[in-house]
Amino acid sequence: MQPAASRASLGWILLILMVLAPASSGAKTPAAAAARASTASTQNGQLTDRTASTAAPLTDDALVLTVGSRPVYWSEYRFWLTYLGRYYKSAHGLSSISDWRAQQDGVELKESFLRTATAYVCNDTAIEAQSTAAGIQLAPEDLAELARTRADNIRIYGSYPEYLRIVGSMYGSEAQFQYLARIDRLSSYLFAHLYGSGGERCSDDCVTQYIEAQGLSAVLYIFRSHTDASGNAVTAQQRRSNYQLLKQLHARLRASSSPAALFSRLMARYSDDSSLGDYPDGRIIARGSKGAEFDRALESLADNAYSDVISAAAGDYLILRKPLSVTMAVDNSGTTLRYWAAYQGLFKPQIDRWCADLPIQYSDSFQHIDVEALLR
Repeated sequence: MQPAASRASLGWILLILMVLAPASSGAKTPAAAAARASTASTQNGQLTDRTASTAAPLTDDALVLTVGSRPVYWSEYRFWLTYLGRYYKSAHGLSSISDWRAQQDGVELKESFLRTATAYVCNDTAIEAQSTAAGIQLAPEDLAELARTRADNIRIYGSYPEYLRIVGSMYGSEAQFQYLARIDRLSSYLFAHLYGSGGERCSDDCVTQYIEAQGLSAVLYIFRSHTDASGNAVTAQQRRSNYQLLKQLHARLRASSSPAALFSRLMARYSDDSSLGDYPDGRIIARGSKGAEFDRALESLADNAYSDVISAAAGDYLILRKPLSVTMAVDNSGTTLRYWAAYQGLFKPQIDRWCADLPIQYSDSFQHIDVEALLR
């Protein structure tokens, strides 16, 4: 699955917070918080202009806003802004942000960051409130497991001071780290309460509606890239050679009595995208993720049929369409399509509706947030 900025695009448990972690640390992080967050605008209208350049820096305990009855302090809000800034830089290959007039979600970048950070804290507040209303709370076993995770992380980082330093650099504070871990668990329990632990209350019709709405298909493909491993364009001669190779493979498929089985073997040997080996039944992709040429070819194929060579901007493809099943994995963590449809198609919109019912009050401190100074 490759939807943008979602729990699965960045990998169901990629998730997003791992962008902030040292790549080789092995430390355990709460995964679901960023996935729960919606990029929807805040509920109380347009955010006002901020003239923060002359204001004193905010302290960690400065009240920034109140969501429902929950106060949100600068330490928490700063974490989400910092996360959004780092994610934006990573996604756009930037070392710093200089063009603050760039548009995102229909508004200038600073406004987009503020709206999204507000939506993140609003969604977490809604999950807490709805969990309480449903009688869901963390059990002693949950708290014990969180304590074990904390001990593991201290061991991984080598010492308690080093653990605090790294957690602080990633999350702002250990308190924020622990809060996200608790919300992560409450979110999982609330989802299971509403839809079943595996999303089983999302019926086959529910999954089908999600598939159609997202334009999902299951595919395997043999891909020859127009760029090399370093991201540099290959020569025209290499592109011709790649195309001819795929034509030869296509001829072999046509001559085979079992082309689907042969396709998998050829893919393993010749494709530049080796990750498809993790999806023997097909990778689930969304319409538009591979370009218009790929989509047009795919739409013309029946299940278990293969295409001729398709030339697209990224490279050349042979495509094999696979049948979709509600039990198919959408990622290499084993998350099923039914679960994903329930989570993305039912749970996240429900969180957005809960959030929309919560009043948001902005404090004077909110007007003094200097997003550019924080994220540049």
